[in-house]
Amino acid sequence: MKKQLFLFIALFTAVVTTAVIQPTSAQEKPERGQRGQRGGGFGRGDFNMEEFRKRMEDRMRERYGFSEAEWKVIGPRFTAVQELRIRGTFGGFGGRGGFGGRGGRDRDSDSPAAQLRAAIEDDASAKELKDKLTAYRKDRDEKAAKLKKAQADLQVLLTPKQEAQAVLDGLLN
Repeated sequence: MKKQLFLFIALFTAVVTTAVIQPTSAQEKPERGQRGQRGGGFGRGDFNMEEFRKRMEDRMRERYGFSEAEWKVIGPRFTAVQELRIRGTFGGFGGRGGFGGRGGRDRDSDSPAAQLRAAIEDDASAKELKDKLTAYRKDRDEKAAKLKKAQADLQVLLTPKQEAQAVLDGLLN
């Protein structure tokens, strides 16, 4: 009896799986750049950065409880902190892999991080490495100072509750 029940369940599972998979694979796949069946607007070629930023700003405004008028004043400060954090933290501070690595934001060959990385890979002289390292540290410190100022400019406009949320969100220290 148990063996028959097991065979029935296995057969039933195989039939259901085949019935589900076959129609799905028979559907036409959208051409590259066309919106897929799922929708959402984030398929290949569908990503709209302005729309994404607007949604993120709306979420931030709601999360911190700002009115539209308040957000017009404070929104640019939030954006400034976020951009400086991204450019500073991921734009060359990182190691070889990850955001600061080869595929990261320091693709600009003029950036001190890219120049330092190139000098390391090219087995540059000790003097050249020291010069590149000094330039990198100076750039990093300048970015950190800009971020600190932007964070201070933002912090003065926040209530204690909003400040606490910004600290938890990583916007403030």
